[in-house]
Amino acid sequence: MTNIAPMDIISSITENLSEEDVKNFQFCDREFMAYRRQAANALTMMVYYFGKIQEILSKNDFEIYWSQYLGISRRTKFKWMTAYHRAKQKLSDGEGNIDLQFFSRFSLTGIAMLEDANDEVIEEIKARNPGKEAITQKEIETVIKKFQDQLSESKAIAEKAIAEKEAAERAIKREREDSDKLQEKLTNERNANKVKMTELQQKLAMAQKQCEAATISRDRLSQELAKEKEKEIKPEVITVEVDKIPEGYKSVQDAIKAEKGRLREVTDVVAHKEREAQELDDTIASLEGEIAAIKADIERLTEEKNSFESLFTAIDSLIANWPHTLLQQIDTSNTALVTRMRAYADTLDSLTCQVRV
Repeated sequence: MTNIAPMDIISSITENLSEEDVKNFQFCDREFMAYRRQAANALTMMVYYFGKIQEILSKNDFEIYWSQYLGISRRTKFKWMTAYHRAKQKLSDGEGNIDLQFFSRFSLTGIAMLEDANDEVIEEIKARNPGKEAITQKEIETVIKKFQDQLSESKAIAEKAIAEKEAAERAIKREREDSDKLQEKLTNERNANKVKMTELQQKLAMAQKQCEAATISRDRLSQELAKEKEKEIKPEVITVEVDKIPEGYKSVQDAIKAEKGRLREVTDVVAHKEREAQELDDTIASLEGEIAAIKADIERLTEEKNSFESLFTAIDSLIANWPHTLLQQIDTSNTALVTRMRAYADTLDSLTCQVRV
């Protein structure tokens, strides 16, 4: 069925009437509506006293009253009692007393429309119609719609706020997880560097010991070489008197031959000593090279150790200041991020208070 405005209906049904009949119709319509409102208000007061009677009588007696004495149907009884209890719920004071003057201005349909109305809706209805005139369904619909619209708007705002809050919480959670992962990574790297630092220190100590041992060996060999050079064997000059046979020999030729043999032995000893001296020189040179290489390793290991110590200190500082370092990098012009960080700060503050308690 198409909804047609009341005035359009009146115009339609009176367009073929004479002017006098139109005036008579309008008078009758006004009177009818006035008595209709009176009847509606009278029915409302009937419902009020019907409810009061129900409170006075026992359950069985009240059933006899409405079914036998009044002769109304169970459906009518239910409708009236529903309206009465709704009036007590919506239109009564703190002690359960109904404001009869205000109550009498409603129709039963109007009272039924108050099912979901709160105190603000009731007060708005009073403010819109402060006199003694009947409160129409249209007035009630207007007020209820106004508050429903406000409620819908508030609900939309609340849902948006909740969605933003949940999004911020998710972002904070992700940031916290990223922060935890990075901190864990830094801690693992710190521990790995600590192990490597220990290994470097051990290698450095070993290299220093090797250098010391090589230096001692070099110095000892240098001393031995110097002593050997001091004991350098020089070939003796053999003098033989040809006209005199040396003691122990049969002839001069035998003596010369024996002395030449001894000279060869001395020459061989000198050559052997020279070879040993050369070998010592070579060994010393080798040790010198080894010492230089070890010193280079020590220098390299020392630099690497210092580098790791610097990195170790930097990682410790980063872990100690986390997440302060990140907070200093926040773009304060990003209002959404600032809002999320404030929420994060509130959460941390709440946790701090709980820990203190």
